Amino acid sequence: MLEKFTFINILIPFMHILGGFLILIGMYTRIAILIQIPIIIAAIIFLLTSGVDFYFNEIAFAVTILIMLVIYLIFGDGFYSWKNLINKEKDIL
Repeated sequence: MLEKFTFINILIPFMHILGGFLILIGMYTRIAILIQIPIIIAAIIFLLTSGVDFYFNEIAFAVTILIMLVIYLIFGDGFYSWKNLINKEKDIL
């Protein structure tokens, strides 16, 4: 039986890709992380409740990503983030 596509089914992959891109370039990182954390938690819950034993590697990977997101949320942008580079240019000018 085909699953009915809803707005959430279409929105989640795009939000995940957009959030990952924003984190990668260092723009609006905390907002992007706050969007990513519920998606990763939902993925972990889905994998845990699936009842299949061989999803251990995927669960470990998702938990690792979740821990890294929380650490990045706490400590903020890095030295080479987009925001930091723009602020350096403003200081030079």
